[in-house]
Amino acid sequence: MGDRALNPAECGFYPPETYRDDPLVSPFDPERPIPWVYGHSLRDDRPVLVPARLAYYSAGLAADNFVFECSNGCAIGGCLEEALLGALLELIERDAFLLAWYGGQRLTEIDLDSVPGPAVRMMVDRAALQGYDVHAFDNRIDLAVPVVTGLAVRRDGGPGLYSFGAGAALDPASAVEAALSEVLTYIPHLPRQVAERRGELEAMSRDFRKVLHLKDHAQLYGLPEMAPHARSYREPLGVRTMAELYGGWEAGGRPRTGDLRDDLLLCVRELTEAGHDVIVVDQTTPEQRRMGLSTVCAVVPGLLPIDFGWSRQRAPYMPRLRTAAMRAGLRDAPLADAEVRLVPHPFP
Repeated sequence: MGDRALNPAECGFYPPETYRDDPLVSPFDPERPIPWVYGHSLRDDRPVLVPARLAYYSAGLAADNFVFECSNGCAIGGCLEEALLGALLELIERDAFLLAWYGGQRLTEIDLDSVPGPAVRMMVDRAALQGYDVHAFDNRIDLAVPVVTGLAVRRDGGPGLYSFGAGAALDPASAVEAALSEVLTYIPHLPRQVAERRGELEAMSRDFRKVLHLKDHAQLYGLPEMAPHARSYREPLGVRTMAELYGGWEAGGRPRTGDLRDDLLLCVRELTEAGHDVIVVDQTTPEQRRMGLSTVCAVVPGLLPIDFGWSRQRAPYMPRLRTAAMRAGLRDAPLADAEVRLVPHPFP
C-alpha cells in the first residue's frame, strides 16, 4: 500500500526469539491480511491506514498478533484537541522514561523545595510519614516538553524499596506533581505486595523471562536486591532548581495563550522536527459523541513504546534508543548494543 499505510515496523517489533518461543505472537508478514483503520497524519495532513492492532487492543483475529498493544497514547477529552494533547503527552512521557532507562542515562535531580505551590511539599511530607524519601528528575532527552520521573525510596531499605512514576506537562510544576502523585499512589501498598509475592519476585530477579505482567515491572523494584539495576537514579548528574532547569522553557518555549490548540501544535512541532509523523485515530464511540466527548489514539512512529512482559519489549531494539541522546548532545556517538540496560523497566 506504499505511503498510504503506516509500516508497523516503524513502531517496533519484538526480538526474533520472542516470535520463536511465544505461541501467542507471530512475526509480521506483509503478505498476510490484517485489519486496518484510518488515521490522519498531522504532519502530512492526509489520511493514512494504521494497523488496527496498533490502535486497539485486538481486532479479534488470530493473524493479527504481531504485537500486543496497550492503552499508551489513548486519551479522552471534551474536544478532539484536548484528547490528542493528553495522548501525545503520555507518549512523550513514556518515550523519555524508556530512553533514560534502557539507555542508562543519568538525569539531573530537581530541588523539590524550588517547586512553586504547596502540592509537592504536602506529597513529600506524606511520603515521609510512610517511611519514604521522594525524588524527582528532569527526564527530558531530545524533546523540549517537560518530562519528570519520580522515585520514592524506602528509608530502611526494606521491601517496597523503590517506586517509580512519571509525568509530562507543558507546565513544569504540573509535570513534577504528576510524577510524584503517581509514585505516592503505589507506596502505601507496595511493601505488602512485595512481601506477599516475595518468592515470585525473587525468581523474576534471577530470570527476567518470568516478568510477564504489568504489575511485575513495578513490584520487582520493591525488592532490595534489584537496587543495583537502578543505580543511575541514585547517582544523578546534580541537583538544580526549577528556575535553573526550566527558565528558558518558561521564558519562551511554552505557549501562554490559554488555547489548547497552541499547546497541541507545540507538541506536534516538537515531534515532527525530531523526524516523527503524528497520526491520530479517532476512537470516539457514538455514546461518547452524544456526551460531547472525544477519544483518540495517537500513534507516533519511532517513539519508544511502553510494553509489559520482558520477552515482549520493543524499545530496546529500536533505532531511537541508539540515537536520541546523541541528537540531544548528551553523547558523542550512538548508544552501542553493549551499553543498553537490558533489564526490565520499572514503569508502573
